Amino acid sequence: MAKYNVHAGHNSIVPGAGKYLDEVEEDRKVKNEVISLLKSAGNTVYDCTDDKGKTQGANLANIVAKCNAHSVDLDISIHLNAGGGTGVEVYYYTGSSVGQTKAAAVSAAISEALGIRNRGAKATTGLYVLSNTKAAAILVECCFVDNKTDQAAWNVTKCAQAIVKGVTGKTVSAPSKPSESTSKPTAKPAIKKRLGNVDACYAVYAGGKWWPEVKNKLDWAGKADGVPCRYLGIRVTKGSIKGRVYTKKSGWLPWITFTSKYNTKDLVNGVLGDGSDILAVQLYYITPSGYAYKKAYYRVSVLGNNNFYSAQIDDETGSGMDGYAGDKKNAVDKLQAWIE
Repeated sequence: MAKYNVHAGHNSIVPGAGKYLDEVEEDRKVKNEVISLLKSAGNTVYDCTDDKGKTQGANLANIVAKCNAHSVDLDISIHLNAGGGTGVEVYYYTGSSVGQTKAAAVSAAISEALGIRNRGAKATTGLYVLSNTKAAAILVECCFVDNKTDQAAWNVTKCAQAIVKGVTGKTVSAPSKPSESTSKPTAKPAIKKRLGNVDACYAVYAGGKWWPEVKNKLDWAGKADGVPCRYLGIRVTKGSIKGRVYTKKSGWLPWITFTSKYNTKDLVNGVLGDGSDILAVQLYYITPSGYAYKKAYYRVSVLGNNNFYSAQIDDETGSGMDGYAGDKKNAVDKLQAWIE
């Protein structure tokens, strides 16, 4: 029998994505079922979920510390996705043959079980858990919380069974449970609270230096018209914000989630960018669980056009929106962002 670390991502203090589904709520349901199924098949399983970390960095560090306290065959990180479409994708650390094999198998199994698109196994060096755990690791993005197709297909039990099948190569069914009465009253949907004002604070690196942080639409971030932005740091005063940039060197870089701070000293995970010209920006605001949803609004100007393009809202398309700000051809030289 094998040994596994399993954990759900984020926590109630550092919330994950949300819209039609709540990531923190659903990834914990999946995590619990995965652990139960693996144990029922005779495997040793450690729950490495963190519910105490008060920042994104603390949450990730706590998870990695728990994982590295055990000698296991595989670490399994469970998340739900947002801001990029529909379907399942599974990340593994670049160069890990075990990670690649397991990631491909899990992605295919979830796709088949839920009937959603298989986005496949994806190699990366930019995810903290994959980069810092001792054992081979995979990070499962089960589906997209902001896609109605994925919401309609979502099934915790089927997803958990698919993860176990992909990891072990075997179909494992949950132990039968006593039937329960169906006469329980239907719970009324909870009324979501108002979050109040949320500030977006951001700064860019352009012309060889970091420029002062800007808040909401009080100003714009950048050096001047005609000077390319090459890194972007962004934070919010409540909830979290997920961002990625399209660069001249690399195309779309991986998503990074920020809460109340970013780190201009960490040019890999602390800010967005790779040092080359940023050609497009995509932002997505993640509302804390239990609150009425807010969204990220953002716009840019580019070299050769001093006027701002139309504002984008999260990753939405239609009504003149592309789902990102910029044209992927010309460097961004000014940025504005706010939360409504």
